[in-house]
Amino acid sequence: GTLVALEGADVGVFRSSEMYVVLFVCKMGSLNIVYTWEGQQALLSSRTVAGLRVQSLKDDLSLKKDSAQHQIYVMQGAEPPLLVSMFAVRSIPFVVCRGPSRKGYL
Repeated sequence: GTLVALEGADVGVFRSSEMYVVLFVCKMGSLNIVYTWEGQQALLSSRTVAGLRVQSLKDDLSLKKDSAQHQIYVMQGAEPPLLVSMFAVRSIPFVVCRGPSRKGYL
């Protein structure tokens, strides 16, 4: 499995059947936070793919080697305020939906 970048109306929509990896980079790359969000109904295969891809995300995106790195695992319903506010400051609602994506289960 691979990570898929979300676009348009899918940004900010989290489905309970899926896993999401959200990268937050601030202060010109001096701090990187990788959030892994797990929906209550996420399949084991989705959890495995997300976990494996987070390990290589830093190299894939050429993040600064001297930056502070943090990985935060988030369960549906326990979203930290910073994660939610990352969408709000861009006027993107943070929405959690039950069930599969429009394309079906991944």
